[in-house]
Amino acid sequence: MDKEKTFDVISVVIPIYNAEDTLRACIQSVLVQSYFKFELILVDDGSIDNSGTICDEYADNDKITIIHQPNKGRTAARYEGVKQAKGEWITFVDADDELEQYALARFSERINNDTDIIFGNGQSLSIPYRKNIEIHTFRHLAVLGEGTIGVPWGSLFRKKLLTPFVFDLPKELEMGEDYIYWLRMIFHTERPVAIIKENLYRKGAEHTSNDYHWTASYCHLLNGLRMKSIPQEQQEEFLVDTIKDRIVNLLAVALCEPRAKWIHHSFYTELREDMKKVGVTFTLKQKFFLFLLNHSLRRLYILLSKKIHSGE
Repeated sequence: MDKEKTFDVISVVIPIYNAEDTLRACIQSVLVQSYFKFELILVDDGSIDNSGTICDEYADNDKITIIHQPNKGRTAARYEGVKQAKGEWITFVDADDELEQYALARFSERINNDTDIIFGNGQSLSIPYRKNIEIHTFRHLAVLGEGTIGVPWGSLFRKKLLTPFVFDLPKELEMGEDYIYWLRMIFHTERPVAIIKENLYRKGAEHTSNDYHWTASYCHLLNGLRMKSIPQEQQEEFLVDTIKDRIVNLLAVALCEPRAKWIHHSFYTELREDMKKVGVTFTLKQKFFLFLLNHSLRRLYILLSKKIHSGE
């Protein structure tokens, strides 16, 4: 690998923690890629199941680098893989997911000197498809968390973008760390983002976000990190986008916490101040939902709304 030209070499990084049931299938999906200029980096992040042993089964494969480290978290595991990567381009695969066999080939077709990011989840965007999205527009989509912008898997990144700052996230950040990862990265390139609409990635079962208990305090922490990730001179331009995403966060909080707990919290009061500043208001449906006094009633409201929408 050291003797190869690294411009078109893709480094595939898999962060691994207790993934013994899915890990072999994940690794195999990389090894059978139709594009052969790749290296695979397995980062065993202190697994306490058989994941480390499974990694070691591939020790004789010269395309694979195996790293065992004490548990530091998924973000730190990804960064360790980036530091070891020899290729100029990096893609991430979670250990319970798989790549389509043609994924790296499709990425390689879009590699050039005019872009630093190849976004491989183009079908998730609500805007009309285009081969490239200029950086100004893509930044707005990133702040809004549009589609699957906000997850590191399924895209290809030029290694120089993946600086220590991108991965230097507080340990208490349990949800939304991938969103902050994107924001820290997207404001450090001026090149258009190449878009691939074809599905390249097979996502495994979701285990975390569906059951996460959102709190006003946590969303306040998340928003502080969000604003620090946007250059100060550009924050006003993206304020409406941050408001829209904070409203989504607030609706999640309202499902998990009693109204009395978040109504006077700085996360809510600062959101209301910013909404007033730019003239953004809640929709009637959002107002009704938020001003239900009991979060159990809000959960019931969501359940009934889903049933009505589905025609049950």
